[in-house]
Amino acid sequence: MSLPERLGRLRRVDRIGAGGFATVWLYHDDELDSPVAVKALADNWALRQDVCDRFLEEARILRRADSDHVVRVYDIGEVDGTPYFVMSYADRGTVADLVEPGVPLASGRVVDLLAQAGDGVAVLHRHGVIHRDIKPQNLLLRSTPDGGERVLVADLGVAKAMLHASGLTQVVGTPSYMAPEQADGIGLDLRADVHALGAVGYQLLTGRLVREGGLGALVRPELPPAPSTVADVAPAFDSVVLRALALDPEDRWPDVPSFVAGLRWAERTAVQRDALTGTAERRLAPPQVIVTELASPPPHTSAPTRVPVEPASTPGDGTPARGRGVLPLVLAFLLVLAVTFGAAYGVTRLLGEDDPANGPSGGASESPTGGASGEPTDGASPLGEPAEDIDFPTLRVPAGQEYDTHVVRSGGHAWTYPVPVGWVAYRVGADNEDAGLLPEAQIDRVGQVRWRPADEPLVGGYSVRLRVLATPARVSEMVDTKVSQLEKLQDPDVYQQTSDTIYFTYRDGNNRVRYNFFRWLPNAAGEASLEISVSGRTVDKKGLAILLDAVSDGATAGSR
Repeated sequence: MSLPERLGRLRRVDRIGAGGFATVWLYHDDELDSPVAVKALADNWALRQDVCDRFLEEARILRRADSDHVVRVYDIGEVDGTPYFVMSYADRGTVADLVEPGVPLASGRVVDLLAQAGDGVAVLHRHGVIHRDIKPQNLLLRSTPDGGERVLVADLGVAKAMLHASGLTQVVGTPSYMAPEQADGIGLDLRADVHALGAVGYQLLTGRLVREGGLGALVRPELPPAPSTVADVAPAFDSVVLRALALDPEDRWPDVPSFVAGLRWAERTAVQRDALTGTAERRLAPPQVIVTELASPPPHTSAPTRVPVEPASTPGDGTPARGRGVLPLVLAFLLVLAVTFGAAYGVTRLLGEDDPANGPSGGASESPTGGASGEPTDGASPLGEPAEDIDFPTLRVPAGQEYDTHVVRSGGHAWTYPVPVGWVAYRVGADNEDAGLLPEAQIDRVGQVRWRPADEPLVGGYSVRLRVLATPARVSEMVDTKVSQLEKLQDPDVYQQTSDTIYFTYRDGNNRVRYNFFRWLPNAAGEASLEISVSGRTVDKKGLAILLDAVSDGATAGSR
């Protein structure tokens, strides 16, 4: 339908587009001097109550999501019997506008676009919604005040609550991006959206669709060629993208954040290879990193203590004369690279079963519902992809570990402790959430701080939190109190408890099993004045325990 010239204070400007169920119009809010989009149900569907209900449910879902990467709904109404809702206007069009057949986008741009889209899709999943029609046309682009662009997930007209998805029989979606199981529309879960986002990524990286044709192509699906075989794409992306496109949902990434983390790992690996070769050639074998046990922290000193890191070696190119000529320079460059990007490529990786540059191994795997299904294994997995229960490469450290000494202060108590060099400090909010980076000058002035490797995402991963207790109590009392508090978590399991430490697992917001270790240290009066929490993924269990020991063994009490 053609909406009227005015909708309250909104003035109609132009029609943006039309689909089978709805038309989208550009309006201008004259009072707020801001453009908005208005989506109206098509006339021929407005008399169908079930379609109207679905249309309004889309608006409610978008309103509840309230995410920077999901289209926001500002108002809802009806005109001449036709429902409409007012939503965000994307002034830069859609990701489809970036697609040109046969022309790939730069991998860094692709990872950024998919990471933003993934954030929006993950929010929908947390609200119990499967999108089921992710495609470039439904990923909108909006300008940001700083001149950048933001991806907004849109068009949930075919979305449906996960709780009802298993009974859905209607086939919806776009075949070129749909997961094979959508051919019959039965038994869908969030991994259908993983496949669709992977199909978008494949198209952006290669300039080619995953599959051509209609629904018939889904009945006899095939994996597409690896991205690096059809376009100038780093081989590290092959296993990450093909895993998202796996024909069997059980073989895919368990959720969108895991897929996005795999993409980020692939991009870091590609950048590292480019830096090592000094060219755009990305098909060389990755450098080898020597991995050892985590070194004990150095004795406390008033100034930061440094333990040198041994440089990693790099494979030769098969030309002896050339190898002898460049080896010293390569080793020197690797030393600088290891220090600069320590958190990502070694200095902050504590005890993993494989190296990120070689592709994280298929270590302990976790089902899509979060249950661990195996223990870490040695060696790389056949596809070289990150393990299923991690968001990015595993904890590890090359030979030698550097530590800085920091302080937390509260209630007249001051505790010093060692923390791996290359980690960054975050404020801790009232609900124990990360509340932003701490400026260097403020790190040693607070009573509570959380440390993470410098480039680690805030979702999942691992971290160390240190807190000085404002009202110290006996260690045994603190242990008992914490055990009782664990009931607030999802599926907590205290698998070991000592006089001063609790080792337990729980399920996080993404329904994945996480390990968390709490330790309380006594002061001279025997009171527990320092609480240390080390948490992370299943595959990092051993490294997390060693990190807990390293930090707590190096912590000492003193006057404020």
